[in-house]
Amino acid sequence: MDTVDGQERLTLAVSDTGQGMSPQDVEGVFDEFYRAKRDLGHVEGTGLGLAITRKICRLLGGDVTVESRLHEGSTFTIRLPRSPEVEPPESTEADASDLVAACG
Repeated sequence: MDTVDGQERLTLAVSDTGQGMSPQDVEGVFDEFYRAKRDLGHVEGTGLGLAITRKICRLLGGDVTVESRLHEGSTFTIRLPRSPEVEPPESTEADASDLVAACG
């Protein structure tokens, strides 16, 4: 949890130490059907996942951003406003079974 403009926000950041992205890829990564151009081979996916993620975050009053350095990795950060009627969980750790159960 952090506070932005007086509003509590939930922040979730996911980082990797993979290939990273060029500035051109970072610029378009949230566009529908955008697929990074890689010299290293085929890139999986349709180019919709991050566009959908950004739309959902914005519908909920938040956003998703990316910071990336080519050949060093990327960090995607989701920030969502905390709903006043929802209490934060006692633990901040979740495992895959928690996520599967929450998704139905």
